[in-house]
Amino acid sequence: MSAFNSVRVSMECPACGKVGPRVVQFKFADCWQYEYEVGDIVRWAERRNVGQPALRKVVAVGTPNECLFCGDCPDTFEVWVELDKIVKVCPDSGRFDFVHSSEPYIVVEH
Repeated sequence: MSAFNSVRVSMECPACGKVGPRVVQFKFADCWQYEYEVGDIVRWAERRNVGQPALRKVVAVGTPNECLFCGDCPDTFEVWVELDKIVKVCPDSGRFDFVHSSEPYIVVEH
């Protein structure tokens, strides 16, 4: 299994509506088990990079942990990165076709 990063968020569960902590795994930047929060700048290295730095707007597919209250685990979340800063994490909007994408992220704006 390849390495990934994760972002910790407190958010409303799409299934039960309760607010609680979630950890969402994603592959973008230097993938080496780094833990982030919204507002953090992602790290880049000479190796292990997924994507490229300084893209204006990127959405990466994220895999969430289970809700602590109801146990629900949506298939995917969106991790939004703008100019290397994590700006938002939200349930998958359905706007992006991660299944057929050749990468675990989609460049929305160069």
